[in-house]
Amino acid sequence: IAGTAGRDPGLSVPYRGKRLFGPEVRWRLDEWVAQGVVERGFATALHDVLDDPEWLDLSDVTVVVLGAGAMLGGAIGNMVLNRINERLLRIAIVVIGVVLSAMLFLR
Repeated sequence: IAGTAGRDPGLSVPYRGKRLFGPEVRWRLDEWVAQGVVERGFATALHDVLDDPEWLDLSDVTVVVLGAGAMLGGAIGNMVLNRINERLLRIAIVVIGVVLSAMLFLR
């Protein structure tokens, strides 16, 4: 599916019903670090993205997104879902998401 939306002007963070850009994001990140909401490394990574907005250009990247239903689909998926502890299934889904995200950004 080819996207049709225009590019965002840069990194934005949704916060309390509005989108923060540029200096507002920097200030909010620093506040969150001071309050212990996020770790310094998280804020530093987003500051790096703000410093180099070209990192946000994914126009030459192909992304494939598969949900847990696609991976477990059909009758086999139904059997598995009926026999697996819900907590273990949630953990597995989170692990799959982390691995796919890491593969995308470490590529």
